[in-house]
Amino acid sequence: MHTIHLTIAYDGTEFHGWQHQPGTRTVEGVLREALDTLLGAYDDLTAASRTDAGVHARGQSVHFRTGCNLDCSHIARGLNRYLPPDVAVTACAGAPPGFSARHNFGKHYRYELWLAEYDDPLTRRYHWWYHYPLDFDAMRAAAALMTGTLDMRGLQMVSGKQHEETTRTIRAVTLTHDGPRLAIDIVGKSFMYKQVRAMVGVLLAAGRRRIPADSVRDVFAGAAGPRRFDVAPPHGLTLMHVFFAPPASRDTL
Repeated sequence: MHTIHLTIAYDGTEFHGWQHQPGTRTVEGVLREALDTLLGAYDDLTAASRTDAGVHARGQSVHFRTGCNLDCSHIARGLNRYLPPDVAVTACAGAPPGFSARHNFGKHYRYELWLAEYDDPLTRRYHWWYHYPLDFDAMRAAAALMTGTLDMRGLQMVSGKQHEETTRTIRAVTLTHDGPRLAIDIVGKSFMYKQVRAMVGVLLAAGRRRIPADSVRDVFAGAAGPRRFDVAPPHGLTLMHVFFAPPASRDTL
């Protein structure tokens, strides 16, 4: 059996997330259909991230095992022939035995907002139209306090998954403001369900002065009283990259 490592891009708008669900359109579901058609037999299809409904990806990482002797260029071309237009294999490589897409050093997510009096109809599927005034200095001060190994049980409340480990390591949080576009890049070792979208909500709450910028770690730990932030909607979020070597913090963005 050979191990094949794929990088996949997709527009998550018309999908109910990554994970296969019978009777529901998912990214894993259409990839399995393409693999069935191309290869027939394969095993152990696994993704680095089970993205939620509406979330996009430029760098989702997937592996599977197969006895087929097709080389990677033929596998990539063949899969792209059978995949729908909102999914594409962007890279294919052989991987050593024991490789798993889940055994990675971390992920880079980007959340995009559109800050204007009007929405942009050409890119509205990939950003959150947010037309409230924001204090960017306060947001950057809050972002600086979001890195490190932190207790995030205050964000667990929004996920509804009380069994998750709440101590998480965030390597970098950066803001890029260019005209009406605001990009928030977050690199971390691992993430709770909805964690990135909750972190974006905390940053926006700081930017609207609903919470003090220096209270971010108390908010994360659930020690700041009643919740005063919203969870950002999924369509502004994109999985940009999965790291299989240690990322170099800000230099990776």
